[in-house]
Amino acid sequence: MVYIDGPEAHLHPNAQVLLGWLAASIALEKNLKVVFETHSSIIALSMQALLSKHAAAKAKKYSGKPAPQMSAENICAHWVSWDEKNQKTIVEKGVFSDDGEIDGWPADFNEIEMDLQRIFLTSGEFDEKDDASITRISRSVCSSGCNDSH
Repeated sequence: MVYIDGPEAHLHPNAQVLLGWLAASIALEKNLKVVFETHSSIIALSMQALLSKHAAAKAKKYSGKPAPQMSAENICAHWVSWDEKNQKTIVEKGVFSDDGEIDGWPADFNEIEMDLQRIFLTSGEFDEKDDASITRISRSVCSSGCNDSH
């Protein structure tokens, strides 16, 4: 087993994608398990892209090398969440479909990044969607330590 802890801390986004694809290639070739501990949506999306029918052609254009031929049974995702009712941490598993969708994926994992990008890209056109996005982002951020006085 190979365990890679937080590679996004020291890698450019392009390198994160290439690391994910390289790890997948080696895992398939050597019959290894590779575990990424990450908060990187780029690494998560790179794994999803490997299940895409168009990944091989795009990977060749993107990196000069074909993407590994992954299937849904070769990949899974786990995440940790807090069970407020029982006051305990739970580990959940998401199963990938053949087209890269992850069953049960936490709804806010990519939403925060997409909301921030939309706010930035439409910065001259602030509207109700932006207000809702900022509220959702602040709730997510504050759920880990803010109080009403902040």
